[in-house]
Amino acid sequence: LKRAAQAWAFLMGRPGVLPEDVQAVFPAVMDHRLLPAHAALHAPPSARDLLAAVAIP
Repeated sequence: LKRAAQAWAFLMGRPGVLPEDVQAVFPAVMDHRLLPAHAALHAPPSARDLLAAVAIP
C-alpha cells in the first residue's frame, strides 16, 4: 500500500504522499486481501466500504 501510494503520488507530480493518494490506490491494493471469515453469513465489506468508514486526518 505504501509503495503503491508513493507511485501514485509520483505519477500525479507530487514529491510526497497525501491521504488522497492512499485513498486512490487502497481498493486496488486491498480488495483481493479481504477474505470472508468461515462463520460469516454475508459477503465481507469491500475495500471501498472500509475506506468510506475511516475518517481521514
